[in-house]
Amino acid sequence: MKLLWILFVGLMLFVLYAQRCIQGKHDFQVIQLELSQITDETLREKYPIYIEDRVVSLNDVVSSMFKYSYIKRKNTKITGDVPHLSFSKYAIIHNTFDTEITVMLKNKSETVEFIIEPDRILVVPYRWEFTLDRTIVVVELWDIIHWVFQKW
Repeated sequence: MKLLWILFVGLMLFVLYAQRCIQGKHDFQVIQLELSQITDETLREKYPIYIEDRVVSLNDVVSSMFKYSYIKRKNTKITGDVPHLSFSKYAIIHNTFDTEITVMLKNKSETVEFIIEPDRILVVPYRWEFTLDRTIVVVELWDIIHWVFQKW
């Protein structure tokens, strides 16, 4: 009986922690920073982050900046002009084209058009919707909480 009680309390703590992790923001803000200014605290803000530095190798950024932030990585081909709701902890859009990419970002209350310059990155957090003006491969990163609760 005591073991059952401990398991129940542990499960409840896990669910409360998971709920706090997946709870999104209700206001709209895009954080624009250089790569060297981004910290773990910035990533936990749950706002889209635009990286102003030129990024040639996305793999280097993922392996350094997101090193301990994910357990699963998936490259997903996102079709242009089709809304995509991010169920991963982070969806990383890297503009490898020679021209700008237009992205429509939407949270629960607002929609904003955003431009990604060539060789720049936009990090879209969980439960934000985005629509790209062309087809592109997006890197999605999941941690254990977002992987388990991805469709809730």
